[in-house]
Amino acid sequence: MTPSAPDFDSFFRAEHGPLLRYCWGLTLERERARDTAQEAMARAWREWDRIGGGRPAAWVRTVALNLVRSDWRRSQGANGSLAMPSLDTTAAVDVDLVAAMRELPERQREAVVLHHLGDLSVADCAEVMGVAATSVKAHLQRGRARLAELLADDGTEVTR
Repeated sequence: MTPSAPDFDSFFRAEHGPLLRYCWGLTLERERARDTAQEAMARAWREWDRIGGGRPAAWVRTVALNLVRSDWRRSQGANGSLAMPSLDTTAAVDVDLVAAMRELPERQREAVVLHHLGDLSVADCAEVMGVAATSVKAHLQRGRARLAELLADDGTEVTR
């Protein structure tokens, strides 16, 4: 069955920008973010009859997160470390923030991006990440603390 164009169109117009920002936060690369957002929206289009009546925004963010996770896993080096993306120098970004985001463990980065760039509640982050809300809170606390340490203006460690 073909998706209802006006319903999906409204969803796309409302969610594409936030999804793109969210994908950029996960990938830190403009083109990868665009590709990921596009693929997630294409999958939503194909599944619209099934997901359109539920929570399609959460569904599409989960798909995007899973796409990025799959890409991260494929890019892991022989030593098992996560191969983080290179800096997208064509975008106007805070270079220090991008470098600090690269230092976060995967789950902390996901929680920070979902909550702060994706503007999702802790409960919605938990749904997208497939973890309990208490885990999201812990990842957020640790991620924000680590970012504060990495971004300290005077170069000293921030005490907890």
